[in-house]
Amino acid sequence: MTTSDPTIGDAAPASAMPIKFACDNCGARLSVSSRKAGSQAQCPKCRHSLQVPPLPQAETRVATPHRSPDETSTTGPPPGETSTMPPSPPDLSLSEFQVYDSEIELVYAPSDDEVVMQTDFRAAADPDKIPVARSVLYAQGILLGLTALAGLLAGILIGRQMAVRAPEQDREPQPCWVSGVVALQDANGQTTPDAGAVVILVPQDLRTDQRTPMDGLRPQDPPPGDDHPGLRAIRMLGGDYVRTDVEGRFQAHTADRGEYFLMVISARAARDDRELSSPMLAQIGRFFELGPRMFEGQAVHWQPETIRRDRRVNVVFPREGAP
Repeated sequence: MTTSDPTIGDAAPASAMPIKFACDNCGARLSVSSRKAGSQAQCPKCRHSLQVPPLPQAETRVATPHRSPDETSTTGPPPGETSTMPPSPPDLSLSEFQVYDSEIELVYAPSDDEVVMQTDFRAAADPDKIPVARSVLYAQGILLGLTALAGLLAGILIGRQMAVRAPEQDREPQPCWVSGVVALQDANGQTTPDAGAVVILVPQDLRTDQRTPMDGLRPQDPPPGDDHPGLRAIRMLGGDYVRTDVEGRFQAHTADRGEYFLMVISARAARDDRELSSPMLAQIGRFFELGPRMFEGQAVHWQPETIRRDRRVNVVFPREGAP
């Protein structure tokens, strides 16, 4: 049986080992990546500026004897010899992240036998961990924060727009009562009830193709029954029609909150229909049929009202010209 002579193997790369040295100011034992040999650094203990020593002399190792093909065993190395097969690659299926800084950082080296993990990327690279630069983590954190803030602001703006544009019919209707007194006032400031005056409420935002005639709804007409077409039309719009009692009091009902027109036709104060302004007639004409002497010479009060809850509204007509 023949054997070959042992040969000297390749020198172990010095960059695979950290450089350990002592601070020339405080004597602290330090360690740094061998790739930083000759670089300027700062002692973590005394903050003294120092220079990393050069690479140590490369060490040599004896390689395993070469064997001929017929002497190679497939079952393992012969007794007394060490296997030179490279280790299996690490399983990175459950790898963790390892953060490193781009600048040189020195760490303490408690003893020569203890392997100190370096914060430098190449010297500290753990095969079981994925290296990530600290600056990358900071940038990703800032980006995620800005993205979250932008999403929050977009959600607030969209929510406000949806709230403004939400149709009124999507919420529950809230009926309201509008009550008050209709009175007449003379030149001395004395008031008397306007008994039998007509009070009508109609929604401002509704449009109707059918105009309601005033016949049967004026103060001088007999009180209309519930089947009166004009009365049914007003209430179908969400408004109401009532007359004042002997004390001039009234109480009208609305189907929901909102913007309304309030029309009061006096039973005792007179005014020529031609005295009504054009804007008032245009608004009245959206709901009622316009015609000559449609109010039969009775004074008319017309005004917009915002109704959000039960409220009181008082109307006073001047007594001049009262019959």
